Amino acid sequence: MTDVIQVDRSEDIGWAEPNSKTGNVMAQGRVAMMIGHHNFWTAIQKENPDMIARDQLGFFVIQDERPAVFQGGTLATVAAQSKLPAAAKALAEFLASEGPALAANQQRGNIPALKSLESSDFVQQNKAIQFAMQHFDSVHSEGGVPQWLDIRDKFKPAVESAMLGQKSPQQALDDLAAEASAALSGG
Repeated sequence: MTDVIQVDRSEDIGWAEPNSKTGNVMAQGRVAMMIGHHNFWTAIQKENPDMIARDQLGFFVIQDERPAVFQGGTLATVAAQSKLPAAAKALAEFLASEGPALAANQQRGNIPALKSLESSDFVQQNKAIQFAMQHFDSVHSEGGVPQWLDIRDKFKPAVESAMLGQKSPQQALDDLAAEASAALSGG
C-alpha cells in the first residue's frame, strides 16, 4: 500500500479540494482505489452523482489467506444484572427486527445484518451495501478481546505514518504490535 501512495503517486497527500462537499477523494476523482467505510457511496452520491450514474465504481473482496470483508456493528445487549431481563430482551429483539433495524441502517448508512432487508429500497439504491450483503460469507468480525477498542484506535495512526513516509511499513507495524501487546497486558 505504501508503494501505491509513495512510488506510484496515486494520491496527492494533504491536498484538499476547496469546493468539496464531503472531502471524499474518490468522489473528487483524485484516487483510483480506497479502503473505507461502506457509507462512502452516500458521500459520492452527494459530491459526484455522475460517478454513480455512470457506474464508475467497483468493489472487491480482499483476497489473502482467505477472502475477507471486515465488519463492525452496533450491539444491543442485556446485562446479566438487569432487573427486568424479559423487558430488556424484548427491547433488544424489537431493535433487531426488520423495521427498526432498517431505520437505524438508513440513518447511519450501515449494512443491514438481516438478509431479509436485501430487497429493501435502501439496499437496492446502494451498490456498496448490495456488494457487502452478497458477500456475507466472507465477513469476519474485527477484534474479539476486551481491549480491542483501545487497540483499534492505534491502527489509523500507524497506517498513516507508513503512508506518509514518516516510518517504514515494518517500523509502523512493529510499533503497532508493541502498543497492542501493551494494551493486552494492561500496560
